[in-house]
Amino acid sequence: MSGEIEKLDKFLKKKKVDKKIKELAKKYEGKKVLAYGAGQMADFIVNSYDISPLNVIGFSDSKYGNEKKEFNGYQTFSPAEIQDLNPDVIVLFVMEPKFVLEFFDFYYPELANIEKVSLAERTFWDKLLGN
Repeated sequence: MSGEIEKLDKFLKKKKVDKKIKELAKKYEGKKVLAYGAGQMADFIVNSYDISPLNVIGFSDSKYGNEKKEFNGYQTFSPAEIQDLNPDVIVLFVMEPKFVLEFFDFYYPELANIEKVSLAERTFWDKLLGN
């Protein structure tokens, strides 16, 4: 494992992502879950944790346009497609969800009624301590 991946692994364990996935799976059982984020953290989570109980219908990220791609076996969607997917919840697979939420508020206000939850948020203290 590279140094960055080891740090990410440690961070996700500290944030108890495995427990959070189970809690979200129970809370949103039978619901359509859209994952947002297709970066290093999302890639690591998909490949290191069992997210199958979440009923993920796909991944969205601002880097995806209209071209259809796959992200670790999941279909991808642009943020502009989210409303048409009608997910019950958007789970944020990003370290700093505040920026994603601001992005949604500014560019996609129509998504305001869709619940958004974060898997693991990096806090001020995490940053200060180098996590």
